[in-house]
Amino acid sequence: MSLRNFNLKELHKRKKVILPLCLIGIFLLHTTFVFGQKDKANAAGVLPSSASDQHELSAAETMPEEKESVRSKSPEVPRKHTLKRIPVLTLRDKAVLDVCLGYGMHITLELPEKIKAVIPPDENLVSVDYLDNRTILKGIAYAVGEITNVTIITESEKTIDVLIRIVEPAESDLAFKFIVPSKEIFSESHVKKEVQKATEKREGELEKREANLKEVTEELAEDKLKEKLLHEETGAKRVHEKEDGLEMKDLQVTKLGGRVYLKFTLRNRSKEDFQVASLMLGRAVTDPKNSDKVLGVEDLETDTPTFESALIPAGGETKVLVAFDAHQVRNTEKVVLKVVEEGGLGRAVEFKNLKLFTR
Repeated sequence: MSLRNFNLKELHKRKKVILPLCLIGIFLLHTTFVFGQKDKANAAGVLPSSASDQHELSAAETMPEEKESVRSKSPEVPRKHTLKRIPVLTLRDKAVLDVCLGYGMHITLELPEKIKAVIPPDENLVSVDYLDNRTILKGIAYAVGEITNVTIITESEKTIDVLIRIVEPAESDLAFKFIVPSKEIFSESHVKKEVQKATEKREGELEKREANLKEVTEELAEDKLKEKLLHEETGAKRVHEKEDGLEMKDLQVTKLGGRVYLKFTLRNRSKEDFQVASLMLGRAVTDPKNSDKVLGVEDLETDTPTFESALIPAGGETKVLVAFDAHQVRNTEKVVLKVVEEGGLGRAVEFKNLKLFTR
């Protein structure tokens, strides 16, 4: 473009029109941008206008997982975010409590009994209300660093001196709960009952232990007696019964109280070892017309037999002791001894004509 053809006068005239149009365009663009940002904020959820409302909403909408995430990222987390449980304190005759209260925040004090009176704090800093067993402190001044106090008196004349420190809203405490231990715990009757319960429990345990000890002692005494009878050498009846290569001899009967201890020797006269599988003692049922004729056998309840050795080698012998209650056999009755072999020839040997007692 040539400067000669450039009309300065024409440009000066147009300047008066173009400049106002540019200003109007800029104003319209700015207005459209501002309203667009507000619409986006409303669609996502507008935050409260005041600082305290904003803090309460964020605490209410934050999920537990988000709280944990925030706590792990920043070491300086407001006290309101970290407080999960209401502190529980013991209410004594004269209790002292130190609390932090922020502007626009309130703290609830829950007591285990009704409130009789409240000595109010500085009314320019904190307001106080109470009903039944609850006291509510509310921060009404943004005076961070200031300190005031309030005294709460209960119906039982217990007092709580509360020192209130004015802090930022985010650092404010929320609530405290006081409890009183059950009076029954310290009553004389309750103590006596508990002592009696403990004494009865202890006596029951001692009786049980004594019973167990007595039982164990009796068992040990019985075992020692059996061992003694099994190995002692005394005069024995010369009873010899032979059946199927097995001989029974040296029968000895010992009666102590209501117990009978039957001791004898089994001799293996065969050429094969005899392994004893079981040994049973029975009461012989004889023919009323012929006492030597055995019609049947009624098993006796005996202790587990005690063997010197359950294996009787060929040509060898072993001692056996069988114990049972005496009331099962009368003096005139005969008994039957049955010995069963394990393996080998599988012999079942019976000795039928045994008399334990004399007439």
